[in-house]
Amino acid sequence: MSTHTTDYTHLAETLQALGIECDMSLDTRTRYATDESVFAVMPELIVFPKDTAQVQTIVRTVGELNQQGNAFSLTPRAAGTGLSGGSLNDSVIIDTAKYLSGFDELLILPDGTARIAARPGAFFRDFDAYTKKHGFFLPPYPSSRDICTVGGMVANNAAGPDSLKYGHTAQYVAELEVVLHDGWAYTLKPLQFDELCDAIRQDNALGAVYRDVWMRIENSLDILQAGKPESSKNSSGYAIWDVLKADSIESFKTGQGTFSLIPLFAGSQGTLGIITNIVFSVIPETEVSDLLVVPIQHIESIGEGIQTLLEHNPRNIEIFDDRTYKLARSNLSFFKTQFYAQSFTQYMRFLFHFWMNELFSFKQRTPSFVLLVTFDGVTKVQANKELKAAYMHMHAEGRRAWYVRSAGRTEMFWKIRFASYSLAKLGKENRRPAAFLEDMIIPPRFLPEFLAELTETLRTYDAEYAMHGHGGNGHFHFYPLLDFTNPETPRKIKQMADDCFALARRYKGNICGEHNDGIIRTPYLSQLFTQDMLATFVAIEHAFDPNDIFNPGKKVHPKFDIVSYIRKTN
Repeated sequence: MSTHTTDYTHLAETLQALGIECDMSLDTRTRYATDESVFAVMPELIVFPKDTAQVQTIVRTVGELNQQGNAFSLTPRAAGTGLSGGSLNDSVIIDTAKYLSGFDELLILPDGTARIAARPGAFFRDFDAYTKKHGFFLPPYPSSRDICTVGGMVANNAAGPDSLKYGHTAQYVAELEVVLHDGWAYTLKPLQFDELCDAIRQDNALGAVYRDVWMRIENSLDILQAGKPESSKNSSGYAIWDVLKADSIESFKTGQGTFSLIPLFAGSQGTLGIITNIVFSVIPETEVSDLLVVPIQHIESIGEGIQTLLEHNPRNIEIFDDRTYKLARSNLSFFKTQFYAQSFTQYMRFLFHFWMNELFSFKQRTPSFVLLVTFDGVTKVQANKELKAAYMHMHAEGRRAWYVRSAGRTEMFWKIRFASYSLAKLGKENRRPAAFLEDMIIPPRFLPEFLAELTETLRTYDAEYAMHGHGGNGHFHFYPLLDFTNPETPRKIKQMADDCFALARRYKGNICGEHNDGIIRTPYLSQLFTQDMLATFVAIEHAFDPNDIFNPGKKVHPKFDIVSYIRKTN
């Protein structure tokens, strides 16, 4: 339970006297009570810091008042596009999107890469347009790229279509400015051994963290690295296995490799402190190939088809199912509203290519799944060379594949893929696509068996769903259509999560590929990690946040009962 409203009134008055914007109105609190997850948690106070100094003031003030018997906690939130409930809290929300936005000029480095500093509330779409204007890009963008912020991407260690080749967001964070529990701002960056020794000697909150984490790694490196999930993608837990980048402890002590707390903070969902500035390392933009489209008629062939494509190092292998395509066919006006409101000509081009695909490619027989595959390289000729090799390989194995050169037809397929989640909302009236099974990841070799069993499992719950995802990783986003006004829905969600997560683990899969733990997956971390690793996570969180003021209930010590906090509206 949260503390009394009068305490929050006092906190708001105290912060306002210090020049910090606050809002306790019911309308505002209600807006912040939900995100894109299945949960609803009513906060008591929303604060809007204008800069790092104000974030420090908020943390210090809360710390001082908590010493007087209060129990305030702080949860950072940006665009609220997360699917796991990570930005929800019943205490204080720190809005980082209103003022902590924007980014600096790009700095090109001698090695051909570049760096750019951005505040957590900067929208990725603006950041992406700027970096690409200068010939660089940040590869691991999520599918919510048009509405998410870079701070949310770091906090969740986001990934997306191009992560098949380029990995997660954390790999592109060069430095982080963070406010820790003592109310001071610190810079996290990779350190060599002599720098780490200096950091350990610091008599402050950061020094204490360095001492704790280094002790754990020096004493148990092999055990910690063995605890890393084996899946090709993971955003669960605290990635302590990535802190030391060196061949061994001994080689690190002789000056080889680095030690960095960034892998712990990136993906921590605000449970270790508050991010106030991010320095990204961006890479030269590549040339992308034409499109390879692979229709999959029978579920039995999906795993082998994906494994064949993976031999050619694709940039991405995206997937959507027949329900997504049929929803597109039934709701073509959706694309006009969503994408082409300003251009009737472009909308007509979309319709032309859609119906040409119906007549000459699908021939009224919609595949069970459609794979969209691209390659990249220094030149488009090089990228298309890889595409042609994959195309020939698929045909040599007797698999259908289409080499799509038309920009209009390519755009048509990608619009359907990225509209899959929104199209799912059109499936049935009074139902909402529920994001709680959307982050399971299965090794491609097990996909036919897993998908067949999952279909049967969801059928027992009478749950219709649309599916899309990142096929190259075996990473599927399932969104069952549920009525959140039905009082039986919360318990149904919990039972479905129990059954489906257990199924994923039985096929050596992960339940948390890129959307992080939040409220929905924190109670299930024991399925992914040993008790010793879970105890390490608890110790890491305590080292950073000894008074548990940062986003409690996520990652460790789950406090939000899944059934009780399911939203009641569609």
